[in-house]
Amino acid sequence: MIVRRLSTVQTDFEAQFVIEYLSRERTGVVYTSRIDPAGNIPAFLADRGARDGLLENARDLRRAVRKAEYLRSAAASPDAALAERLVGDRAAVSRVLTNRLREVIDDPALVARLAGDPGVLESFVSGDGRVGSVLLLGWGSAESRREAVGLLLRLLLGARSDDAAAIHRFVTSGPLLDRILSGRGGDAEVATFLASARPR
Repeated sequence: MIVRRLSTVQTDFEAQFVIEYLSRERTGVVYTSRIDPAGNIPAFLADRGARDGLLENARDLRRAVRKAEYLRSAAASPDAALAERLVGDRAAVSRVLTNRLREVIDDPALVARLAGDPGVLESFVSGDGRVGSVLLLGWGSAESRREAVGLLLRLLLGARSDDAAAIHRFVTSGPLLDRILSGRGGDAEVATFLASARPR
């Protein structure tokens, strides 16, 4: 996490980058900022400045990670070897995934079931980054958290059942997703579905 703060008589600006693993080839960046112009500037102008600053920072980051000198430094970094060892250690990746899932799902049994599932784990390690992306988005709105849980359940159930319609009904059930996201259960329903599912 990088926090930058600038204060003068006229303005207060604070920005933060959070960098998250999405897959071997993708990194997620969450950028948040707060600007106080300390004057009678309309909110829409302050919002525009914050939005435009976000876009410019994202473009700068994208350009920087493609520069040869940064790529050489990254390849030679001891962090690169550490990251490769971590990604190659399934038990370590499972611990990382467990921690990420706990940020979204407040059901320890369901988190353990998901983090221990080879399909979910493999999609996190060598997939296209979609699982990591939805977990990152799961920090945000209730809808993005529901999407994250739905995707994870679809991965888990899809590996064990070929009944796509039943899986779809299950993973889009509002009451079930509400229980999972509020920490009032969910794993028992998943276990029941798996016990009664038509095997793949």
